[in-house]
Amino acid sequence: MSLLQYGFKCKKINRNDIFQEDQISEDEDNSNKDVKKLRINDKTFKSKWLAEFSWLRYDEINKKMYCTLCMRHKKKNKFATEGATNISRKSAIKEHINTEDHKDTEKLEKARIQMELLQKEHFSSNANTNHIIGIMRAVYFLAKKNLPLKLLPSIVELIKESNSPNLLNGTITYTNHISGHEFLEAISDTIKEEIWDELSNVTAFGVMIDESTDITTTKHLDIYASYVTKKGILKTRFLCIVPLTSCNAEGITKVLVDIFEKRKILSKLVAFASDGASVMLGKNEGVAAKLSRICTYPLIVNHCVTHRLALACKDAKKELRFYEEIESLVRKFYNYFKNSCSHIQQLQEIQSLLDDPILKIKKLYEIRWLAWYDAIKNICNSIPALLRIFKESKNKDGRELYERLTSWRILAFLYYFYNILEHVTQLSKFLQKRNLKFSDIDPMIQVTINSIQKEYILLDQNQRFGQKVQTFIDETNPFGNSSIKYMNNDLSFIEQDYDDFTIDILEYSTSIVNELQQRFPTRQLFTSMKILNPREWPKESQELLWFGDNELENILKYYECPNFYNNIQLPAIFDINKCREEWARFKMIITNNFASNDIEVILPLLIEDYIDVFPNIIKLIQIAYCIPFSSVECERGFSRQNKIKTKDRNSLATNTLDMLMCISLEGPESKEFNYNRAYTIWSNQKRRTGFK
Repeated sequence: MSLLQYGFKCKKINRNDIFQEDQISEDEDNSNKDVKKLRINDKTFKSKWLAEFSWLRYDEINKKMYCTLCMRHKKKNKFATEGATNISRKSAIKEHINTEDHKDTEKLEKARIQMELLQKEHFSSNANTNHIIGIMRAVYFLAKKNLPLKLLPSIVELIKESNSPNLLNGTITYTNHISGHEFLEAISDTIKEEIWDELSNVTAFGVMIDESTDITTTKHLDIYASYVTKKGILKTRFLCIVPLTSCNAEGITKVLVDIFEKRKILSKLVAFASDGASVMLGKNEGVAAKLSRICTYPLIVNHCVTHRLALACKDAKKELRFYEEIESLVRKFYNYFKNSCSHIQQLQEIQSLLDDPILKIKKLYEIRWLAWYDAIKNICNSIPALLRIFKESKNKDGRELYERLTSWRILAFLYYFYNILEHVTQLSKFLQKRNLKFSDIDPMIQVTINSIQKEYILLDQNQRFGQKVQTFIDETNPFGNSSIKYMNNDLSFIEQDYDDFTIDILEYSTSIVNELQQRFPTRQLFTSMKILNPREWPKESQELLWFGDNELENILKYYECPNFYNNIQLPAIFDINKCREEWARFKMIITNNFASNDIEVILPLLIEDYIDVFPNIIKLIQIAYCIPFSSVECERGFSRQNKIKTKDRNSLATNTLDMLMCISLEGPESKEFNYNRAYTIWSNQKRRTGFK
């Protein structure tokens, strides 16, 4: 049987055809092998990784992975130089992401991109930048001079009229109220940024607070901080003024804690100062008591020294009935001139005629003893003119004042009051110093006490009073004279007047001294801290050997037990034992290298040259000198507040008031202000519209 019968045909087979078929078959086999091999290679590096990691680059020829960021910023790692060979592991990429090199390059790249975007923005050209900074200078000027922002367009026009090359003409000038407020915010943020940066780097800080009401009866809390910078500079800075929705101790404490926790510096708070109000200094539930339970380290609490002095003077006057008569007379002097322009003009004319200083009769304030001193001083220095005015007066008030001013006892007491208030005022001004040091307080109080005792309490056999009183007594010579004259005016006088006067001044002087001693008791901690002021040290090396050892122990005992937080005892603020070890060497270094210098001079040098040698002693000094003893800075802040938020500007919001106070109180001179930083902050607030 043959297949031919079924229609199949015979064909001659060519050997070349057989060879070609074999070749095709072999090529197909090889092709399949290549596909399989490619599939194997594809499994080693997945292209989707390139989409997942935008910085990743894969070299297919050499089978290596690279990091474009690390290459761009010239890092020295495998991904940046020779390339990573473990291309089959995604974990290798993730490991690279977590390296310090890559983290650093990401930050650098982010900064580079931001800079490029800024450069691409139309308003960032030099001309437009100068225009913005020119407007900022005008805003800064207004804020420093406590002037309203509504004057900005007028100020800018005035500058343009002066042909300033920095200000451009165009439809977008950035002089409207919204832009002015944005510039104000950027300027304020620049200043506050510096203050908060300093605070974040200090060892410790103290806080001063006080409450006040502005012209719209809005309650505010004024907050200041005192600290020693990391370079050793003593500073007191305005932090902020915030509205008070709750004026109790709990509400005030919450405001403080929120502010300091937000900045992560609450743990560095070591001291607190305020006035004597119970809401602030209540023993168990005052702000200070509540803070003491929260703070990391023992909180040193101080009742404002100037407020204590005012209370001492106020309480002393309660001991003397005659004081009320003098106070009433001084107020009548003020009212006599306050209500009449002709009386004021008459006073000035007579003062000029007598070649006396042209002085105003000033108002008394209940607790402002500087105002008391100014009022009494001006009256005593104007007595010749006052006697002449009242003597010639045709009205009842003038004749009554003449009668009282020609009383020997009243005149003597006015001069006495002038004398003693001079001592109190000198002390008050000293206690209001910025960066008041604990080592200076007790000596100045003692000097004041000694002066009062010498002049009016511990009299010698000759019974010589203070200079002004003694001069008056010598000129009037009241002993045995039937007629006493003073500046050609007859004075009313009886022998009992002199005895009553000496009793009055002895009572008041003794009362003042007692009040000062009671309100400024010796505090062992501050007495011990005096050893941290080299000016208190003995000059002899033998005495210096043991000097301050006991006092140092008193200080260390105070700080050796930090508070507990979540039932965990926190570490000490410095190493107690090493502080003891450093003390002896510290005394020798100071004595040999910084003899008789003030701590403000010594501390920056110590930190620069000896921070590694005496780290614990230096920390202790930084703590001691950040302690505030007065809240007078808050009073200055409220005085500035009242200059800014006036009757004509009573709609100022608290956040705007805060920015204006920050610039007015803490801003440097315009030529020293960092306008470039303020410009950067402003330009980053939001996308800016370009100039037309």
